[in-house]
Amino acid sequence: MGSAKRKKPRRDGSLSRERDGIAMSHAEPEKSAAEFIRKNIKPRKYITLEEKDALLKVINDQEHLIITRLLLNGMRVSEVVGLIYYDTKRARRLGKERYDGIRVKDIDFENRIIAIFGKGEKQRSVTIDKGTIALLKIYIELGKIQGRVFRMSVRNVQWFLKKYGEKAGIENLHPHKLRHSWSTFAFRKNVANKFVTDQMGHDDPAFTAEVYDHIDPYARQRDVDTKMGDWLS
Repeated sequence: MGSAKRKKPRRDGSLSRERDGIAMSHAEPEKSAAEFIRKNIKPRKYITLEEKDALLKVINDQEHLIITRLLLNGMRVSEVVGLIYYDTKRARRLGKERYDGIRVKDIDFENRIIAIFGKGEKQRSVTIDKGTIALLKIYIELGKIQGRVFRMSVRNVQWFLKKYGEKAGIENLHPHKLRHSWSTFAFRKNVANKFVTDQMGHDDPAFTAEVYDHIDPYARQRDVDTKMGDWLS
């Protein structure tokens, strides 16, 4: 008996055979596009314009609305409502047990600037949109507020955002997601990196760009349809 004809290995190490003149591979199939996207593209960490509009519509409390809009201006939740210093050494160094968040004297209504103490106890200023600063001014005047503007904790903000997010159809909504949304939208509108870095309270513009100037499948789809629309029309 003649010896059986051995199959020649392919360059990729798999075996192949001929059937109807077509090479058939026994190698494992490559990952599908859906699998590739799921494993290589990070989940969306921001809300869309449509989700932002839906969120603001379901908020029925004036204080909650203003806080949400301040977060949508790129502020940290601890910068808005304050932060209790549980670290006693840190509290002693600062000479206080808490940072009170925004105070009336920190707000420049004419220039729409709020002076705050950000991460690392660094003082910085944040520029606020016209609508939010107008609501903030009315809220302070009607409430005759003189010192600390918002008397609630970070946990309170996390709770009401999650509740409103569920009503608006946004899963796992939290304060940082709103802050992240501001910077993501700013980069898409080609806002100067230096301004985005200052608004976010970062030290390094390269870090800001690396974290927030990202490409995701949603942005790719939009760019293909709008910016590249004429290419294959």
